[in-house]
Amino acid sequence: MCDFTTEILNVTKTTKVVKEGKLIKFKVLVVTGNFIDRIGLGIGKHEKLEEAMNKAVNSSYKNIFKIADLLLFNKTKTIPFLIKSSIKKTMLIAKPVFEDRGIRANYLSYLILKLAGVESISVKLIGSNNSLNIIYATFDLLKNLKSNEYFKNKISNIFRTTPQRNGCNIKRISEKNRAAKIKKIKFIRYIKKTFGLKYNKFINNKISSINF
Repeated sequence: MCDFTTEILNVTKTTKVVKEGKLIKFKVLVVTGNFIDRIGLGIGKHEKLEEAMNKAVNSSYKNIFKIADLLLFNKTKTIPFLIKSSIKKTMLIAKPVFEDRGIRANYLSYLILKLAGVESISVKLIGSNNSLNIIYATFDLLKNLKSNEYFKNKISNIFRTTPQRNGCNIKRISEKNRAAKIKKIKFIRYIKKTFGLKYNKFINNKISSINF
């Protein structure tokens, strides 16, 4: 089992005025990962900074989850397709990168994605740059990451034909079916250009199965 690494994402200090004086509390956000496929987020609150950090580390180990299989292309790990995530007024758009260009993202997203095992990705931030929103949105991206089988099933659903209604003109139905098949082929060719050689064999079999 690979060793886990912990990184501090955010530390906030709050002050509350009471009868006895000022009550100071610390809030710490920590991420823990093994650089392969496991990641966890922890939050700790306490009057002492050290205790808050210990609580955050313990909760991060409890919240560790496994992400879906990443796409291995040219010996670099990336996501299989474009993913969007939004938390309040913050929106992240993650795009796959099929070259060894590293992680192009905000510093907080960079730390989380690196610990999760992603090696090549491009993440664009739209809207608010609130640090908490960015952290939660990045974890939402990883939780919504689907497996390669899901992506193949998504392509297969495109080729499902709808049942014909009785009483319709046969010529109109054939023209519509022909136009739909052309759209399917164009869409598949776009996927081949976008997602590289990973799905070429699978997609070629699907295109060859279409008969005009």
